[in-house]
Amino acid sequence: MSITKQLLGLLNSELKISSVYGEGSEFSFELVQEIVDNTPIGRLEDMAKPISKEYQHGYEAPEARILFVDDNELNRKVFVGLLKETKIHIDEAGNGRECLEKVKQNAYDIIFMDHMMPELDGVETFQIMKEMGDFPCKDTPVVILTANALVGAKEKYLQKGFRAFLEKPIDYEKLEYLIWDLLDKDLVQEASSVVVSAELQEGTAASSESEYTELPMVEGVDWKYARLHFKDDQVMSDTVKFFAETVLYEGKELERLFAGIGMEFGRKEFCTKVHSMKNSAVTIGIIPLAGMAKVLEDAARNGQVEVLQAMTPIFLECWYEYGKRLEVFAPVSATDKWLAADYGEEIQKLVKSMNQAAEEMDIDALDEVWKQLSEYQFSEEKQELLERIHKAVLEFDVDYLQGVTISEDW
Repeated sequence: MSITKQLLGLLNSELKISSVYGEGSEFSFELVQEIVDNTPIGRLEDMAKPISKEYQHGYEAPEARILFVDDNELNRKVFVGLLKETKIHIDEAGNGRECLEKVKQNAYDIIFMDHMMPELDGVETFQIMKEMGDFPCKDTPVVILTANALVGAKEKYLQKGFRAFLEKPIDYEKLEYLIWDLLDKDLVQEASSVVVSAELQEGTAASSESEYTELPMVEGVDWKYARLHFKDDQVMSDTVKFFAETVLYEGKELERLFAGIGMEFGRKEFCTKVHSMKNSAVTIGIIPLAGMAKVLEDAARNGQVEVLQAMTPIFLECWYEYGKRLEVFAPVSATDKWLAADYGEEIQKLVKSMNQAAEEMDIDALDEVWKQLSEYQFSEEKQELLERIHKAVLEFDVDYLQGVTISEDW
């Protein structure tokens, strides 16, 4: 209320209050604005109507090729899922250096670049690209992605040479419109079919309610908010499943970076990681967890070591707890799995098969190996390595997977 009064004061206005005991209060204000264009902007009554959330894609671009750069695997999965209907070919890069290698070798029609990434952030990567000589993406439009949409941020990004600015979590309608606007129209064609979400069609309210009840109630998770970031519940469920599967690995990574918060570089790495974790939590609707991550992110950025020391253990405890709450999305329960300790020889064979599949860059074989590994229940001390293997399979990190070795008693 205090901030509102100050802002209104700056605009030569004031806050008016009308209150009736037992009934409620009404707050209002008047702003006098100079008219700079007499063109009608529309009827207020029409503008005040509820905005329809009906979504339908109207184009396909199967010959278009996009590069999406983000260190957060969950964000990359969501991005690919959002554009599935457009049939656009999407390449992924997990960091700035990987992006630089890809733009040297491939021609892309659009590049989407996350700002906060470890080692080379999105702005630094873009600056290097601008200084490169002749390469396939010299004139490719680059769109910056950020969750910190502060006042004036868009203008600063555009001044640096980015073609456009997109807030995270990504709104799929804005994303598809932006791509349509930036793509060469020769690449765009009318969609072969129009997809309309069934729950938004007239007369399907009952169907919508049944879809809502299919998702399990999880304390602290707002499914309605999460739905804003997905086209359908299946994509959302797949993303939540991925989040649950990677909770342990992401938490252990933050624990490792926590040890270095006494140094400025260590705090920068910590800040980037917790920022990524914040985005993951927001995307699937865990607002309380995202709020805690935001506090840690700001503390790391401002060098508040005492805040980091006090809050990080609490955040990690909550982070792991949400992983347990979301175990309902895991395809196989622990009680249905075989104990890995009893099948050392079989697991060793699976790992060798994984080494070979990585060497041959056979992604289908890697997926099959992981599917078989996930049918075993491993001890807690082995779980971290297992999560690292899983993440490597998801990111197609063949260099890491080729080097994994285990003993029979692993």
